Amino acid sequence: IASPATQLVTLTITEKGYCIDTASNALDLKNPDIQADCRDLRTPRTAIGYLVAGLKLRQENNGPPITVLSCDNLSHNGRLTAQTVHTLAAMHSNALADWITQNASFPASMVDRIAPAMPHEDYTARRHPLNLEDQALAVTEQFSQWVIEDNFAGERPPLECTGVEFVASVDAWEQRKLRLLNAAHSGLAYVGGLMDIQYVHEAVAMPELSTMLESLWQEALNTLAPDDAFDPMVYCEALLRRFANPHLKHRLYQIATDGSQKLPQRVIRPLSERLEHGLSSPTMTKILAAWLLWQWGTTFSGRPFTVNDPLAINFSQAIAGGGRDDLIATNKLVGAYAPLKALCRESAGFHEELHAACEALAKRFKT
Repeated sequence: IASPATQLVTLTITEKGYCIDTASNALDLKNPDIQADCRDLRTPRTAIGYLVAGLKLRQENNGPPITVLSCDNLSHNGRLTAQTVHTLAAMHSNALADWITQNASFPASMVDRIAPAMPHEDYTARRHPLNLEDQALAVTEQFSQWVIEDNFAGERPPLECTGVEFVASVDAWEQRKLRLLNAAHSGLAYVGGLMDIQYVHEAVAMPELSTMLESLWQEALNTLAPDDAFDPMVYCEALLRRFANPHLKHRLYQIATDGSQKLPQRVIRPLSERLEHGLSSPTMTKILAAWLLWQWGTTFSGRPFTVNDPLAINFSQAIAGGGRDDLIATNKLVGAYAPLKALCRESAGFHEELHAACEALAKRFKT
Protein backbone atom coordinates (compact mmCIF):
# COMPACT_ATOMS: atom_id res chain seq x y z
CA ILE A 1 0.00 0.00 0.00
CA ALA A 2 2.86 2.37 0.78
CA SER A 3 4.68 1.67 -2.48
CA PRO A 4 4.40 4.66 -4.87
CA ALA A 5 3.94 2.19 -7.73
CA THR A 6 0.69 0.92 -6.21
CA GLN A 7 -2.31 2.60 -7.82
CA LEU A 8 -5.21 0.47 -6.60
CA VAL A 9 -6.01 -1.58 -3.50
CA THR A 10 -9.03 -3.89 -3.65
CA LEU A 11 -10.88 -5.42 -0.71
CA THR A 12 -12.71 -8.75 -0.71
CA ILE A 13 -12.91 -9.44 3.02
CA THR A 14 -16.65 -10.18 3.57
CA GLU A 15 -19.02 -8.01 5.57
CA LYS A 16 -17.51 -9.06 8.90
CA GLY A 17 -14.06 -7.79 7.93
CA TYR A 18 -15.13 -4.14 8.08
CA CYS A 19 -15.72 -4.35 11.87
CA ILE A 20 -18.96 -2.39 11.66
CA ASP A 21 -21.26 -1.88 14.63
CA THR A 22 -24.62 -3.10 13.31
CA ALA A 23 -26.47 -0.62 15.55
CA SER A 24 -24.70 2.56 14.40
CA ASN A 25 -23.35 1.39 11.03
CA ALA A 26 -20.02 2.92 12.07
CA LEU A 27 -16.63 1.45 12.99
CA ASP A 28 -17.07 -0.75 16.07
CA LEU A 29 -14.79 0.92 18.60
CA LYS A 30 -15.66 -1.80 21.14
CA ASN A 31 -14.13 -4.48 18.93
CA PRO A 32 -10.91 -5.67 20.69
CA ASP A 33 -9.00 -5.87 17.40
CA ILE A 34 -10.06 -2.35 16.42
CA GLN A 35 -9.08 -1.13 19.89
CA ALA A 36 -5.64 -2.71 19.38
CA ASP A 37 -5.31 -0.93 16.02
CA CYS A 38 -6.33 2.33 17.66
CA ARG A 39 -3.44 1.94 20.08
CA ASP A 40 -0.74 0.73 17.69
CA LEU A 41 -0.52 0.20 13.93
CA ARG A 42 2.89 -1.51 13.85
CA THR A 43 1.21 -4.94 13.77
CA PRO A 44 -2.36 -4.36 12.51
CA ARG A 45 -5.04 -6.88 13.45
CA THR A 46 -7.79 -5.84 11.04
CA ALA A 47 -8.10 -5.11 7.33
CA ILE A 48 -8.99 -1.51 8.19
CA GLY A 49 -5.87 -1.35 10.37
CA TYR A 50 -3.70 -2.60 7.49
CA LEU A 51 -5.19 0.05 5.19
CA VAL A 52 -4.53 2.88 7.64
CA ALA A 53 -1.02 1.62 8.42
CA GLY A 54 -0.21 1.45 4.71
CA LEU A 55 -1.69 4.89 4.02
CA LYS A 56 0.28 6.31 6.96
CA LEU A 57 3.53 5.02 5.43
CA ARG A 58 2.47 6.39 2.05
CA GLN A 59 1.90 9.81 3.62
CA GLU A 60 5.29 9.72 5.32
CA ASN A 61 6.95 8.82 2.00
CA ASN A 62 5.07 11.59 0.13
CA GLY A 63 3.42 8.95 -2.05
CA PRO A 64 1.05 9.78 -4.91
CA PRO A 65 -2.77 9.49 -4.70
CA ILE A 66 -4.26 6.01 -4.39
CA THR A 67 -7.64 4.33 -4.83
CA VAL A 68 -9.14 1.87 -2.31
CA LEU A 69 -11.88 -0.24 -3.90
CA SER A 70 -14.30 -2.32 -1.81
CA CYS A 71 -15.75 -5.35 -3.62
CA ASP A 72 -17.92 -6.67 -0.76
CA ASN A 73 -21.69 -7.01 -0.32
CA LEU A 74 -22.28 -3.85 1.70
CA SER A 75 -24.61 -0.97 0.90
CA HIS A 76 -22.53 2.00 -0.27
CA ASN A 77 -19.39 -0.06 0.27
CA GLY A 78 -17.07 2.72 -0.90
CA ARG A 79 -18.54 5.27 1.49
CA LEU A 80 -18.45 2.74 4.34
CA THR A 81 -14.80 1.92 3.68
CA ALA A 82 -13.89 5.60 3.61
CA GLN A 83 -15.76 6.17 6.87
CA THR A 84 -14.05 3.32 8.73
CA VAL A 85 -10.60 4.27 7.41
CA HIS A 86 -11.03 7.93 8.35
CA THR A 87 -12.32 7.05 11.82
CA LEU A 88 -9.31 4.86 12.59
CA ALA A 89 -6.85 7.29 10.97
CA ALA A 90 -8.16 10.18 13.09
CA MET A 91 -7.45 8.10 16.21
CA HIS A 92 -3.76 8.40 15.31
CA SER A 93 -3.47 11.77 13.59
CA ASN A 94 -5.79 14.42 12.23
CA ALA A 95 -3.08 15.23 9.69
CA LEU A 96 -3.21 11.62 8.47
CA ALA A 97 -7.00 11.74 8.20
CA ASP A 98 -6.75 15.00 6.23
CA TRP A 99 -4.08 13.51 3.93
CA ILE A 100 -6.33 10.52 3.21
CA THR A 101 -9.22 12.86 2.40
CA GLN A 102 -7.09 14.71 -0.12
CA ASN A 103 -5.13 11.78 -1.60
CA ALA A 104 -7.31 8.67 -1.49
CA SER A 105 -10.60 7.83 -3.15
CA PHE A 106 -13.01 5.08 -2.19
CA PRO A 107 -15.24 4.19 -5.14
CA ALA A 108 -18.23 1.91 -4.65
CA SER A 109 -18.58 -1.29 -6.65
CA MET A 110 -20.91 -4.18 -7.33
CA VAL A 111 -19.38 -7.56 -8.04
CA ASP A 112 -21.66 -10.42 -9.05
CA ARG A 113 -20.26 -13.90 -9.49
CA ILE A 114 -21.17 -16.88 -7.35
CA ALA A 115 -17.93 -18.46 -6.10
CA PRO A 116 -18.54 -20.87 -3.22
CA ALA A 117 -15.88 -21.29 -0.54
CA MET A 118 -13.65 -24.29 -1.12
CA PRO A 119 -13.55 -26.71 1.82
CA HIS A 120 -10.29 -28.59 2.35
CA GLU A 121 -11.71 -31.88 1.09
CA ASP A 122 -12.44 -30.23 -2.26
CA TYR A 123 -8.79 -29.28 -2.69
CA THR A 124 -7.83 -32.88 -2.02
CA ALA A 125 -10.48 -34.26 -4.39
CA ARG A 126 -9.26 -32.04 -7.21
CA ARG A 127 -5.58 -32.94 -7.04
CA HIS A 128 -3.72 -32.57 -10.29
CA PRO A 129 -2.83 -35.81 -12.16
CA LEU A 130 0.78 -35.03 -11.19
CA ASN A 131 -0.33 -35.21 -7.52
CA LEU A 132 0.00 -31.44 -7.05
CA GLU A 133 -2.45 -29.56 -4.85
CA ASP A 134 -3.56 -26.10 -5.99
CA GLN A 135 -4.11 -23.97 -2.88
CA ALA A 136 -5.53 -21.14 -5.02
CA LEU A 137 -8.19 -23.35 -6.57
CA ALA A 138 -11.59 -21.72 -7.03
CA VAL A 139 -14.84 -22.93 -8.57
CA THR A 140 -17.15 -20.29 -10.03
CA GLU A 141 -20.15 -19.98 -12.27
CA GLN A 142 -19.76 -18.76 -15.84
CA PHE A 143 -21.76 -15.55 -15.23
CA SER A 144 -19.86 -12.50 -14.01
CA GLN A 145 -20.56 -8.77 -13.68
CA TRP A 146 -18.42 -6.01 -12.20
CA VAL A 147 -19.65 -2.41 -12.00
CA ILE A 148 -17.42 0.28 -10.48
CA GLU A 149 -18.02 3.94 -9.60
CA ASP A 150 -15.71 6.03 -11.76
CA ASN A 151 -13.95 7.76 -8.86
CA PHE A 152 -10.20 7.09 -9.01
CA ALA A 153 -7.65 9.25 -7.19
CA GLY A 154 -4.71 8.11 -9.29
CA GLU A 155 -4.32 6.31 -12.57
CA ARG A 156 -7.28 4.09 -13.44
CA PRO A 157 -6.27 0.66 -14.69
CA PRO A 158 -7.94 -0.33 -18.00
CA LEU A 159 -10.33 -2.78 -16.38
CA GLU A 160 -12.93 -2.06 -19.07
CA CYS A 161 -10.79 -4.33 -21.28
CA THR A 162 -11.87 -7.23 -19.06
CA GLY A 163 -15.57 -6.34 -19.09
CA VAL A 164 -15.77 -3.96 -16.11
CA GLU A 165 -18.42 -1.27 -16.47
CA PHE A 166 -17.57 2.19 -15.08
CA VAL A 167 -20.56 4.29 -14.03
CA ALA A 168 -21.32 7.51 -12.15
CA SER A 169 -23.26 5.62 -9.44
CA VAL A 170 -23.54 1.90 -8.67
CA ASP A 171 -26.55 2.29 -6.37
CA ALA A 172 -29.06 0.63 -8.71
CA TRP A 173 -26.83 -2.38 -9.40
CA GLU A 174 -25.97 -2.70 -5.72
CA GLN A 175 -29.59 -2.68 -4.58
CA ARG A 176 -30.64 -5.25 -7.17
CA LYS A 177 -27.92 -7.65 -6.15
CA LEU A 178 -28.36 -7.26 -2.39
CA ARG A 179 -32.17 -7.36 -2.34
CA LEU A 180 -32.77 -9.96 -5.05
CA LEU A 181 -29.77 -12.28 -5.30
CA ASN A 182 -28.25 -12.03 -1.83
CA ALA A 183 -31.59 -11.87 0.01
CA ALA A 184 -32.69 -14.98 -1.86
CA HIS A 185 -29.49 -16.75 -0.84
CA SER A 186 -30.12 -15.87 2.81
CA GLY A 187 -33.72 -17.08 2.58
CA LEU A 188 -32.61 -20.41 1.14
CA ALA A 189 -29.82 -20.68 3.73
CA TYR A 190 -32.03 -20.34 6.80
CA VAL A 191 -35.30 -21.90 5.68
CA GLY A 192 -33.62 -24.54 3.52
CA GLY A 193 -30.90 -25.13 6.08
CA LEU A 194 -33.45 -25.82 8.79
CA MET A 195 -34.95 -28.38 6.39
CA ASP A 196 -31.59 -30.23 6.27
CA ILE A 197 -30.97 -29.24 2.65
CA GLN A 198 -27.26 -29.02 1.86
CA TYR A 199 -26.90 -27.13 -1.42
CA VAL A 200 -28.52 -24.16 -3.19
CA HIS A 201 -29.39 -26.19 -6.30
CA GLU A 202 -31.21 -28.76 -4.14
CA ALA A 203 -33.14 -26.01 -2.35
CA VAL A 204 -34.44 -24.26 -5.49
CA ALA A 205 -35.58 -27.64 -6.83
CA MET A 206 -38.15 -27.78 -4.02
CA PRO A 207 -41.48 -26.11 -4.92
CA GLU A 208 -41.90 -24.69 -1.41
CA LEU A 209 -38.60 -22.81 -1.63
CA SER A 210 -38.80 -21.72 -5.26
CA THR A 211 -42.24 -20.28 -4.49
CA MET A 212 -40.75 -18.53 -1.46
CA LEU A 213 -38.16 -16.86 -3.71
CA GLU A 214 -40.80 -15.65 -6.15
CA SER A 215 -42.73 -14.11 -3.25
CA LEU A 216 -39.57 -12.54 -1.83
CA TRP A 217 -38.77 -10.93 -5.17
CA GLN A 218 -42.27 -9.52 -5.48
CA GLU A 219 -41.81 -7.87 -2.08
CA ALA A 220 -38.32 -6.60 -2.88
CA LEU A 221 -39.01 -5.21 -6.33
CA ASN A 222 -41.06 -2.23 -5.19
CA THR A 223 -38.17 -1.14 -2.94
CA LEU A 224 -35.89 -0.69 -5.96
CA ALA A 225 -35.50 2.61 -7.78
CA PRO A 226 -37.35 2.70 -11.12
CA ASP A 227 -35.08 1.84 -14.06
CA ASP A 228 -36.43 1.47 -17.60
CA ALA A 229 -33.29 -0.45 -18.58
CA PHE A 230 -33.90 -3.13 -15.95
CA ASP A 231 -36.23 -6.06 -16.67
CA PRO A 232 -37.03 -7.69 -13.30
CA MET A 233 -38.60 -10.79 -14.84
CA VAL A 234 -35.53 -11.52 -16.95
CA TYR A 235 -33.23 -10.85 -13.98
CA CYS A 236 -35.11 -13.12 -11.56
CA GLU A 237 -35.50 -15.92 -14.11
CA ALA A 238 -31.75 -15.75 -14.66
CA LEU A 239 -31.19 -15.99 -10.89
CA LEU A 240 -33.22 -19.19 -10.72
CA ARG A 241 -31.13 -20.70 -13.52
CA ARG A 242 -27.92 -19.67 -11.78
CA PHE A 243 -29.08 -21.07 -8.45
CA ALA A 244 -30.03 -24.36 -10.12
CA ASN A 245 -26.46 -24.99 -11.33
CA PRO A 246 -25.60 -28.39 -9.77
CA HIS A 247 -21.86 -28.05 -10.42
CA LEU A 248 -21.26 -25.17 -8.01
CA LYS A 249 -22.04 -27.20 -4.88
CA HIS A 250 -22.89 -23.96 -3.03
CA ARG A 251 -23.45 -24.94 0.58
CA LEU A 252 -26.36 -23.33 2.42
CA TYR A 253 -24.39 -23.52 5.66
CA GLN A 254 -21.67 -21.34 4.13
CA ILE A 255 -24.24 -18.71 3.12
CA ALA A 256 -25.78 -18.85 6.61
CA THR A 257 -22.54 -17.76 8.31
CA ASP A 258 -22.30 -14.19 9.65
CA GLY A 259 -26.02 -13.56 9.22
CA SER A 260 -25.98 -10.67 11.67
CA GLN A 261 -23.66 -8.82 9.28
CA LYS A 262 -25.55 -9.71 6.08
CA LEU A 263 -29.23 -9.35 6.93
CA PRO A 264 -29.41 -5.54 7.43
CA GLN A 265 -28.67 -4.74 3.79
CA ARG A 266 -30.30 -7.85 2.33
CA VAL A 267 -33.61 -8.04 4.20
CA ILE A 268 -34.02 -5.63 7.12
CA ARG A 269 -33.66 -2.35 5.20
CA PRO A 270 -36.02 -3.24 2.36
CA LEU A 271 -38.49 -4.59 4.93
CA SER A 272 -38.26 -1.33 6.87
CA GLU A 273 -38.97 0.63 3.69
CA ARG A 274 -42.05 -1.48 3.01
CA LEU A 275 -43.29 -0.96 6.57
CA GLU A 276 -42.93 2.80 6.12
CA HIS A 277 -45.38 2.52 3.22
CA GLY A 278 -47.79 0.35 5.20
CA LEU A 279 -46.96 -2.81 3.24
CA SER A 280 -46.97 -6.28 4.73
CA SER A 281 -43.92 -8.43 3.96
CA PRO A 282 -44.67 -12.03 4.96
CA THR A 283 -41.77 -13.60 3.06
CA MET A 284 -39.10 -11.21 4.37
CA THR A 285 -40.57 -11.71 7.83
CA LYS A 286 -40.40 -15.49 7.40
CA ILE A 287 -36.70 -15.27 6.50
CA LEU A 288 -35.97 -13.23 9.63
CA ALA A 289 -37.97 -15.71 11.71
CA ALA A 290 -35.94 -18.60 10.24
CA TRP A 291 -32.74 -16.75 11.09
CA LEU A 292 -33.93 -16.30 14.69
CA LEU A 293 -34.72 -20.01 15.00
CA TRP A 294 -31.35 -20.83 13.43
CA GLN A 295 -29.68 -19.45 16.57
CA TRP A 296 -30.76 -22.53 18.55
CA GLY A 297 -28.39 -24.64 16.45
CA THR A 298 -30.58 -27.56 15.34
CA THR A 299 -32.53 -28.30 12.16
CA PHE A 300 -36.20 -29.26 11.99
CA SER A 301 -35.18 -32.93 12.28
CA GLY A 302 -33.05 -32.28 15.35
CA ARG A 303 -29.62 -32.39 13.67
CA PRO A 304 -27.22 -30.09 15.56
CA PHE A 305 -24.90 -27.58 13.90
CA THR A 306 -22.60 -24.77 15.01
CA VAL A 307 -23.93 -21.23 14.64
CA ASN A 308 -21.12 -19.32 12.93
CA ASP A 309 -21.62 -15.60 13.59
CA PRO A 310 -19.57 -12.84 15.28
CA LEU A 311 -22.52 -12.26 17.64
CA ALA A 312 -23.17 -15.97 18.30
CA ILE A 313 -22.14 -15.73 21.97
CA ASN A 314 -24.51 -12.80 22.56
CA PHE A 315 -27.36 -14.70 20.92
CA SER A 316 -26.60 -17.90 22.83
CA GLN A 317 -26.69 -16.00 26.12
CA ALA A 318 -29.98 -14.37 25.16
CA ILE A 319 -31.77 -17.69 24.57
CA ALA A 320 -30.10 -19.68 27.35
CA GLY A 321 -32.67 -21.83 29.11
CA GLY A 322 -35.47 -21.01 26.67
CA GLY A 323 -36.93 -23.02 23.82
CA ARG A 324 -37.95 -21.88 20.36
CA ASP A 325 -41.56 -21.77 21.47
CA ASP A 326 -40.63 -19.54 24.44
CA LEU A 327 -41.84 -16.02 23.68
CA ILE A 328 -39.54 -14.53 26.33
CA ALA A 329 -36.47 -16.21 24.82
CA THR A 330 -37.41 -14.99 21.34
CA ASN A 331 -37.90 -11.45 22.64
CA LYS A 332 -34.49 -11.57 24.33
CA LEU A 333 -32.94 -12.74 21.06
CA VAL A 334 -34.56 -9.87 19.15
CA GLY A 335 -33.34 -7.49 21.84
CA ALA A 336 -29.78 -8.77 21.44
CA TYR A 337 -29.70 -7.81 17.76
CA ALA A 338 -29.87 -4.03 17.33
CA PRO A 339 -31.14 -3.82 13.72
CA LEU A 340 -34.07 -6.16 14.41
CA LYS A 341 -34.77 -4.57 17.78
CA ALA A 342 -35.02 -1.16 16.09
CA LEU A 343 -37.37 -2.54 13.44
CA CYS A 344 -39.69 -3.99 16.09
CA ARG A 345 -39.59 -0.76 18.07
CA GLU A 346 -40.59 1.26 15.01
CA SER A 347 -43.53 -1.02 14.17
CA ALA A 348 -45.47 -2.80 16.89
CA GLY A 349 -47.48 -4.59 14.23
CA PHE A 350 -44.33 -6.07 12.74
CA HIS A 351 -43.32 -7.45 16.12
CA GLU A 352 -46.52 -9.49 16.18
CA GLU A 353 -46.00 -10.66 12.59
CA LEU A 354 -42.48 -11.79 13.44
CA HIS A 355 -43.73 -13.78 16.44
CA ALA A 356 -46.42 -15.41 14.31
CA ALA A 357 -43.83 -16.37 11.68
CA CYS A 358 -41.58 -17.86 14.38
CA GLU A 359 -44.48 -19.88 15.80
CA ALA A 360 -45.43 -21.20 12.35
CA LEU A 361 -41.87 -22.37 11.68
CA ALA A 362 -41.32 -23.71 15.22
CA LYS A 363 -44.16 -26.20 14.72
CA ARG A 364 -41.98 -28.02 12.21
CA PHE A 365 -39.24 -28.86 14.70
CA LYS A 366 -38.88 -32.39 15.99
CA THR A 367 -39.85 -32.52 19.64
